[in-house]
Amino acid sequence: MGGKLLFDAPGDDYRCGTASRYEIVTSSSPITPSNFADAKPLANPPKPQPAGTQQSYTLPTHQRYVAIRAIDDVGNVGWDAQLDTE
Repeated sequence: MGGKLLFDAPGDDYRCGTASRYEIVTSSSPITPSNFADAKPLANPPKPQPAGTQQSYTLPTHQRYVAIRAIDDVGNVGWDAQLDTE
């Protein structure tokens, strides 16, 4: 199962600046903030762009659910966004 994930870059401090990195994971069960770390990481997330920039990520083979979250330069974790790919 492949596909493409399209999203707007969230920024660093709310909708300003640029995040340091993204984490993208997959699971056969819904992904929540409390179980995000248990999901399988997907390789090669895109490099974050300035807030509001449309970005894309070509999904490799993945399970039903995919989630992405941004991390800033001091390690603060943003809210995750989850997709049900079925």
